[in-house]
Amino acid sequence: MLFRSATEHWQQNQGRIPTTLEYSFTVLPWVAALHAKALDKQAALDQVFQLAMTQLSPTYIVDLEKQIARFKAHKDPGAALLLQEEVNQTRNDHEYFAKLMLAGDAPTASPPPP
Repeated sequence: MLFRSATEHWQQNQGRIPTTLEYSFTVLPWVAALHAKALDKQAALDQVFQLAMTQLSPTYIVDLEKQIARFKAHKDPGAALLLQEEVNQTRNDHEYFAKLMLAGDAPTASPPPP
């Protein structure tokens, strides 16, 4: 039961290891040691992922700008404007692209233009 509740928690939090353990886990010293080791590994993976996304972000921007040019050529200024907002968001927030890749959609929803 205890491990099932922990597994459910991890699944609900996108597979992230919780920073703290429930009290019932802390009574087992080997679990606490394993948890600390897993947190260290997760932090290292996060750094590698963030670096990779930082390096890929400019490519994403270039591709968006190419699509903006296509939309403008096809007389679709609304679509071009939406993509320009995405470019601006990606340029202004160095973590945005990584969040986008993890979320699968826009991590922060902005209202559509009037």
